[in-house]
Amino acid sequence: MDIIRELIGNPEGMNWFKCVCILRCFHKRLEPFIEEEITVFHQLMSEQCGCVPCANNCDFSNWNPTHNQPIPLFDCEVCTAWRDAILTHHSNQNGKVMWTNSKPHLWSQDEWQVAKVYMPNGHKNHNSPGDFDIAALLCLMNQCKHFKKFKLGGLCEEVSFVRNRVMHSPNYQLKKKDLDNYMTRIRKLCKVLVKHHPNFGSLSREIDKIQRLDLILFARDNQAQNKEELEDKLVNTLEYPGKRVEKLKRSLSVR
Repeated sequence: MDIIRELIGNPEGMNWFKCVCILRCFHKRLEPFIEEEITVFHQLMSEQCGCVPCANNCDFSNWNPTHNQPIPLFDCEVCTAWRDAILTHHSNQNGKVMWTNSKPHLWSQDEWQVAKVYMPNGHKNHNSPGDFDIAALLCLMNQCKHFKKFKLGGLCEEVSFVRNRVMHSPNYQLKKKDLDNYMTRIRKLCKVLVKHHPNFGSLSREIDKIQRLDLILFARDNQAQNKEELEDKLVNTLEYPGKRVEKLKRSLSVR
């Protein structure tokens, strides 16, 4: 419990905690949007490349990207067609493409094996929406040309910057001006995405509610006798900030 009190018992620690919560709220809304769009993208790719399964169980055993082989080589018409189409839709065609994130023999059957090529390295064993963090999803949106139709500009990079700065904070603290700046970046991306998916409609209100929460009250709560009870109060308030925060404030013994 001491570590929780230490984290949210000062304004900059509280700001860091709030930003993590807001990123989580955004991530939860991003997942279903990405899942729908990747399904659409894979269907379009299937129309172009066909949906015949690979019969050769193609992998990357014969591909060495360090020896003048910028794209994988396959003795397979199915995987070659999918490889070419995937690369065509990649915004970083002349740079490093994370082919080895995926299993090529599954490209024609599994949309997430295709999606992983547009993500950062490290997702080889990830196979479903819940496996990918917000950084991977933002990278996918940035590197897959399918998402250009949403005219996101550099907004995905802006939110990626927020995620990286918060997650790599050495002392888990954030100045108020930085919190406000980071929320502006997230709101801008949300403002574009809400035109295409209703999930993002309530995010701006959620940000407002979380920013207004006085979490320092929890660090001073003498009624919370153990770590689990304090964590429950935090979760309860963050899940229902508009309805319960005032009631919880009144119920806390603050000295």
